[in-house]
Amino acid sequence: MKTTDIFKDLAEFREYAPGIGADTSLQQLMPHIRMVTMDIFKLITHDVYIALRNGGSEDGLALLKTAIASGTLYKYQIFLSVAKAGTEAALYKYQHEELKRNHLDLYWTALDALLEWLDTHPDIGGFKDSSIYKDRQELPVRSAAEFDKIFQIDGSSYFFSRVQYILRSIWNKMRKTVDMENSQMLELAKTALCYRTMAKVVMTFDVTEWPRCIRYDFNHEYTKAADIQDRKILAGQFNGEAEDCEAMIDQLLRAQNRVGIQQNHNKESEKHVTML
Repeated sequence: MKTTDIFKDLAEFREYAPGIGADTSLQQLMPHIRMVTMDIFKLITHDVYIALRNGGSEDGLALLKTAIASGTLYKYQIFLSVAKAGTEAALYKYQHEELKRNHLDLYWTALDALLEWLDTHPDIGGFKDSSIYKDRQELPVRSAAEFDKIFQIDGSSYFFSRVQYILRSIWNKMRKTVDMENSQMLELAKTALCYRTMAKVVMTFDVTEWPRCIRYDFNHEYTKAADIQDRKILAGQFNGEAEDCEAMIDQLLRAQNRVGIQQNHNKESEKHVTML
């Protein structure tokens, strides 16, 4: 059994992703199925995939198939449009873009559902023992829901998983300057962490990989979504929010240190008695 042999035929594939024409074969889709499957391995681990593929959970397998099928159609759409070019079935550009966006939204939704399900079933495929799962426990922001309270990402578990390595990299530098016992300082640090992460995202991720809300706003507000200057403006805004939080953290640290010094001066060892 191949790891990509998850759909027995095209009829089964259609159950999880509508819109495939009668002239499309499963063989034509297989390269894209393989590509999407490799992407999903990075999110859920190969062991989890195999566990679901081998019948570890009927619900989990259905979510996995939906994610793979949706992602496959998204990647295959450009090839389908080229194949139809010059025929009576040719697609207009706006139709092509609308189909791509629809498949992309379905892909994100399916992955969100799969990852949220996996969070409640971490024993599947030994997911709770994976570095992906363990690394998250070391972060101050550990879920899409927590991130979403600070910066709206549509509550996307898929996006959160994609940026987990950025969160970890930034947090490893920040944590040295944060008193984890100080709740106010910790909340400011979480906010700075999320905004620093988003600044990195808009400079390095393709626009199609951004959360839907910011992706749509960006495309609406800026006419050249790929223009580096527009990205820099957006990243500058996010970094500015983070800098404000970091400045407040610094003020809290200074105040905390002053209190510590004053308390040290009140120690018995610091006192002396003058005889009159």
